[in-house]
Amino acid sequence: MRTKTLYELGEEYTLQADILRSQIAALRKRLGSISPLSKEAYRLKSKLSVLYRQRSEAVQIAYTLRNYYGKEGAAA
Repeated sequence: MRTKTLYELGEEYTLQADILRSQIAALRKRLGSISPLSKEAYRLKSKLSVLYRQRSEAVQIAYTLRNYYGKEGAAA
């Protein structure tokens, strides 16, 4: 197994962010079809909160990894 570059790792984080985006969309759609005051709505909102944070972190890490080296090859 070969070692991945920082850019390749960044791409993996980007893919994970896309998966999280799809999960968020599915939960939001489901949330729209239930009573906003139900226990299920509360549970879905809590899960969405976690997924939003995870996606935000994945996007930020992906950007950092893909852009770690500047044009001159020095650490950014």
